[in-house]
Amino acid sequence: MLRYGRAIRTIQLMLGHADIKQTQRYQRYLNITDEELRKAMTGVWERRRQLRAVGQ
Repeated sequence: MLRYGRAIRTIQLMLGHADIKQTQRYQRYLNITDEELRKAMTGVWERRRQLRAVGQ
């Protein structure tokens, strides 16, 4: 996401990190393809949607 111009703060919020330093640490270690990330985030957002539906 950084490669495509997304702000580190945006990525921090998407990942749910309380501290931006945590996000910056992961940035050094991650070597994930765009497709792998898309699949992972799809699962996360689907689970979040399900939890919200149950909580309402």
